[in-house]
Amino acid sequence: MPARVLLLDNTLHPRLFILARRWARHLQGPAVDTVRVPSARALPRVERYTHLILTGSEASMLKPPPWVDGEAELVRRAAASGVRVLGSRFGHQMLVRALSGPGYVERAVNTEVGWTPLEFVVGSELLRGVPNRWTLFSFHFGEVSGAPAPWPIFARSRDADWVRRPADLGHSGAL
Repeated sequence: MPARVLLLDNTLHPRLFILARRWARHLQGPAVDTVRVPSARALPRVERYTHLILTGSEASMLKPPPWVDGEAELVRRAAASGVRVLGSRFGHQMLVRALSGPGYVERAVNTEVGWTPLEFVVGSELLRGVPNRWTLFSFHFGEVSGAPAPWPIFARSRDADWVRRPADLGHSGAL
């Protein structure tokens, strides 16, 4: 099957928080379908896709909104179907919540608010050409803590491990 990406936009205010547009701009080549999860639209069948990307959000996994349960179920179906999954910020907390349980997302020891340098720890085809050290705006109070294997660190900032992905789904090094 040719690469086809389902981009789950978790933003509450997409005109202000434009993560889905930024992700889509970097994904040149594969077909990309974007669904804004908080809009209450029905989520598509994830088995139609080769990749799933979960964006950040202004919402907090510490007090999850009602739509989180439906997205978590979709993540579990994606993982069971062999779909490659990447979660960033809120999205990585969603991955851990869906696949390991909600008890591993807690209030961050060091909150990050402001411009934050990010460094990739593991290479990925998805991020080919992106400088290994880049700065992005962060605003989060929650983090993944104590999650059991298989959650290797994919990228990190000075105060937090940012993006995680399950190693046992066959994604060691490339998305």
